[in-house]
Amino acid sequence: MAELAGKIFRGQAGDLAKARAVEKYLRLTYTYSLFSKGQGLEDFLFVTRQGNCEYFASAAAVLLRHAGVPTRLVSGFLAGEFNEYGNFYDVRQNQAHAWVEAHIGGLGWVRLDPTPAGEAGPAWGRRLAGRAARWLEAGNVRWYRHVIGYDTYAQRNTFHRLGVAVSRWNIARALAWLAAAAAIVFLVRSAVLAWPRRRTRRAAQDIFSMAQETLERAGLRREPSWTPREYAAKVAAKRPDLSGLTRLAEEHYLELYAGLPRSKEEIAEARNILEDIRKRAGKRFWRR
Repeated sequence: MAELAGKIFRGQAGDLAKARAVEKYLRLTYTYSLFSKGQGLEDFLFVTRQGNCEYFASAAAVLLRHAGVPTRLVSGFLAGEFNEYGNFYDVRQNQAHAWVEAHIGGLGWVRLDPTPAGEAGPAWGRRLAGRAARWLEAGNVRWYRHVIGYDTYAQRNTFHRLGVAVSRWNIARALAWLAAAAAIVFLVRSAVLAWPRRRTRRAAQDIFSMAQETLERAGLRREPSWTPREYAAKVAAKRPDLSGLTRLAEEHYLELYAGLPRSKEEIAEARNILEDIRKRAGKRFWRR
């Protein structure tokens, strides 16, 4: 680690120059991936050379600290997608991100993002898909705001803005118009939700959760700081006969982060592993 830090910072004068150097080095030298075959930061830096944003941020923090630059790891959401149709920022779970902040004399905490871009496909295709997704999301927000949440206060506010006198006749006409508009929105929304690509399955995640519950009842407790892979590795080290949990953890990752629904055969195999774990889990082996 010290040798790599020396290579990156050679000839760099000042903390800001060092911070930009490590940011550029990680972006250009390593590859972004949701999955890494390595087991830690050293594997990421020297073996697999690919990983998610947490690996890039952790590597930048450790390397800068080797150079004596105060650095902290930050995690949150990268909310840079503005919806021009609904006039709001759209923050989604898949926009979770990790980066670092380095303390530079005279500047304070400076944000650094060493993670390279991971988008694929032609730019025009991404723009077209993005515009379509934002248009649908704006319609979804309007559905909840003006239909699901259309209470008496919202009705009076709408009539006031339209300059319509609140009378029985006008309310009846407005409600008829609203019902027609709601029906159209409902049909469009139903068609969008029925589209196969929007269906999600979480069978693999549920199976891993059931396996974890079984093992925790048997005394194989998962600490809050352990990822599913780490938990599976510790279980396998303590109880080799329960190593099937490692396969369930991988299925869990593929479904949750790669967005790959598991096939019927894969789910059937996972259920068999779950049943085997339930049979083998018995006597408590570790406790805190």
